[in-house]
Amino acid sequence: MNKILIMVVAFFLSASAFSTESLLSERAFTENFIKHIKKNGSKRDYEFESELKIRAKDDKSGEHIIYMGSAYDTYRSGHKTLEQVYTSYSAALNNQLTALKNTEVQTIMPVIKPIDYLEGVKRQLKEAGYEGEALPFFYQQLNEDLIRLFAFDSEDSMRFVSPDDVKRHDIEANISDIAGQNMRRYFESFDTGVQKLDTEGEGDVYVFVADDNYEASVLTVFDHLQSKLNLKGEPIIFVPARNIVIIADITELAAVQKAHMIAVGVYSEYSYTISPHGYVYQEGEWIRITPDLSKE
Repeated sequence: MNKILIMVVAFFLSASAFSTESLLSERAFTENFIKHIKKNGSKRDYEFESELKIRAKDDKSGEHIIYMGSAYDTYRSGHKTLEQVYTSYSAALNNQLTALKNTEVQTIMPVIKPIDYLEGVKRQLKEAGYEGEALPFFYQQLNEDLIRLFAFDSEDSMRFVSPDDVKRHDIEANISDIAGQNMRRYFESFDTGVQKLDTEGEGDVYVFVADDNYEASVLTVFDHLQSKLNLKGEPIIFVPARNIVIIADITELAAVQKAHMIAVGVYSEYSYTISPHGYVYQEGEWIRITPDLSKE
């Protein structure tokens, strides 16, 4: 196994041991958050739905399922105390639920693009005679390869969310959580799944199957993908194209190598390409992993 994979596997093993000994379980974290928010006098009714998932109800905004994966990632990272995580997340949650009263906000979806998409847009704008520096869409950088844009996606139309849209709805601090909630709700409205590829004995490699449009956006709702997987180790994810997501167990070198080879092939041949690299999810961030394609 190459050095990069050895380091990553070691990280996950140590992190797993640490979490078992020192951290609240996902269930305890969720139940304690409900107690925290009720103790602080919330006007909404919160109920435990499942691990890292709560149900929020009120007369004005209706009923919403809230996913707490990002809050738990922050807690696990150790950068904030449990009380600090609960306090900041409850404030963000209140803002998020308020924003979701707006029907336009309910249509915001996350869109994954390669980072060089930015330069391509700038070049097109310059060729069209636009001299400004501002881009016409709001985006967030996920890592050195990937960015997340946001789109209003309704039955009638689709357009990217602009910086002015973000200001108008006052959602800059919450837009990723809002889009994530909308994405989960969309994925849960039909049968997404994971299918095993025939690799002719070269390791177990899988693909995420959704609507042939938003597959790559599953990176923004990793808990949804995890619920479909049953791997011994942590998943390494490849997103070579908008509608292609390839998965392997990071502890199985042959599978990782095969997944990478498939990803490189897709990246070189398909439209709407994103990245040939693999990524692992660590403490709320997608870390690039480039497997060694040589056989040992």
